[in-house]
Amino acid sequence: MAKTSRRTWQLFEQRVALFFGCRRNPGSGCGMTDTRSDSTHPDLFIEAKLRADSPLHKMYAEAAEKATREGKVPILALQWKHHPGWLLVCLPEHIHLLSSLAKDHDGLVRVKEDNEEE
Repeated sequence: MAKTSRRTWQLFEQRVALFFGCRRNPGSGCGMTDTRSDSTHPDLFIEAKLRADSPLHKMYAEAAEKATREGKVPILALQWKHHPGWLLVCLPEHIHLLSSLAKDHDGLVRVKEDNEEE
């Protein structure tokens, strides 16, 4: 298997950080900074992973193929069996559409805001 150069994954971490309006956090993996996050974002812990092969990407590609045939935006929803919450996977260019279409529903596990009382 071909090895990925260090600069390749560093550039990916930088691209992800810039998407969220912050910078790449050099040394995050070896604990040289205050956070182990791959970014300097004050509110998000970003873990950027560059992989040659990924089952998650394969599942997304299957959903994207079906969605394209129907003229829709693909969103992959995943839940880990017997665990609360779920993940939503989309392309970065679809995140604003996804956010605008999301509804607050009763029964969803919601993250408590810092300023909320229990």
